[in-house]
Amino acid sequence: MKYVVWIVIILAVAGSGYYYWQKNQAAEAPKNEEQNEQKQEEVKSGEPVKEMQEQEEEKKAPEPAAPAVQEISMQSGYPFFTPKEMTLKKGRPVKITIENSGRHTFTIDELGVNKALTDGSNVVEFTPDSAGVFIYYCVTPGHRQAGQWGTVTVEE
Repeated sequence: MKYVVWIVIILAVAGSGYYYWQKNQAAEAPKNEEQNEQKQEEVKSGEPVKEMQEQEEEKKAPEPAAPAVQEISMQSGYPFFTPKEMTLKKGRPVKITIENSGRHTFTIDELGVNKALTDGSNVVEFTPDSAGVFIYYCVTPGHRQAGQWGTVTVEE
């Protein structure tokens, strides 16, 4: 008789659990259906798909990094530039800081550079767009002839 009572209790507990589980499943079903309908509408409209595609394109095509600036320090005075030779890379920005005494220029005709220099620190910035060997010089009359010039080699 004891076994029959235990079996009835176990069946009652199991039945109650099953009843509440079924009731909970029935309540969640409409929520899941609404979410599925929203997703289907989004896919039909294509908006989230477009957003995802744009995000993927952004990941695939990173922006090219800006080329590193080539920095050079120089000295200028009558009648000299130091250093007398420079090597640069084509397409990479250049920043030349020139400590100058007197009235001079820093000029590279082929690269379109012509900067008047004042006493003290001067900055010349440009990006070489042609490869080759070029002369840089001071345009003040007689300075280039006296030796105030040098060469710049621009490599590919």
